[in-house]
Amino acid sequence: MYRQIRHQAMNDRWNEFPPAKSSNLVPLYDGVGEVVALGDDVTRHKIGDRVAGLFFQEWENGPLTEQALGTALGGPLNGVLTEYRAFEEGGLISFPDHLSFHAAATLPCAAVTAWHALFCGSRRLTPGQHVLVLGTDGVSLFALLAGAHVTAISSSDEKISRLQEMGAHSTLNYRDTPK
Repeated sequence: MYRQIRHQAMNDRWNEFPPAKSSNLVPLYDGVGEVVALGDDVTRHKIGDRVAGLFFQEWENGPLTEQALGTALGGPLNGVLTEYRAFEEGGLISFPDHLSFHAAATLPCAAVTAWHALFCGSRRLTPGQHVLVLGTDGVSLFALLAGAHVTAISSSDEKISRLQEMGAHSTLNYRDTPK
């Protein structure tokens, strides 16, 4: 029953997004790359910059608008599952050299999702509050950076050890302690 309810809720939410602009839509939004060419008026980036595409190409801040929803990579706009992709200058953000391409690819969605969940709702996180993260996915890992007291749960002792190294204040293996 849970799967059916969740699936329906996801379908209802998905129907709020504008339809794809093409039947040959290029999927995927978590992608990074290197700038290989520039338009004449581009000033924010240079050839060789390591960049990630913003999930909503026309949303920098403030409330998410219907117009911004229509600029999501991977639907309704073409995504990044391609060798080359042209972007508007404001649709890219550089990422630091110490991040690998794999690590940086988590920024457009997982980091923004964690930020939104912790700082953009009606109950915004303040320093010292407690946060429970479930598992070790990208969203959970980014929550470790939020300045809260983080309790993390996982079924893997190896992952729990890594979470502790990354700054989790307390951890729990839910297979060893199911209650």
